[in-house]
Amino acid sequence: MSVDAVYVDSSVFVEAALEMGPARDSAERFLRDLEDEKLTAVTAALTVDEILWAIKRTEGRKAAVDAACSLLACPALSILSVDKSLVMRAVDVFANEGLDPRDAIHVAAMRSKGIKRIVSLDTDFDKVKGIVRVRV
Repeated sequence: MSVDAVYVDSSVFVEAALEMGPARDSAERFLRDLEDEKLTAVTAALTVDEILWAIKRTEGRKAAVDAACSLLACPALSILSVDKSLVMRAVDVFANEGLDPRDAIHVAAMRSKGIKRIVSLDTDFDKVKGIVRVRV
């Protein structure tokens, strides 16, 4: 994993898959750069669940599977396991930093790898000290 790696949450993948998402073009550009290995990124296994759920609701099961398969096929994207230790850290983040549970898991995953930048459309990450949200 590159020292310059960024963490990417599900919002970027979901936005790229949506038919009419307002940030679709920039999300697609980011994912193309990732696919072309112009950058290195990390996410948690939770992201696959979030993508499947969000895209299935709006675009259907096939679109959800296509988006998840695209994520899984990307060689420049590392996927972190969500184990008991990470979940314990996420509960601490949830308790002390005012994030929703899933966002707390993402922050705990980032911190477990020393990553300070998250590519996301979710403004909730703006309130987390020590983390910089990069907009797509």
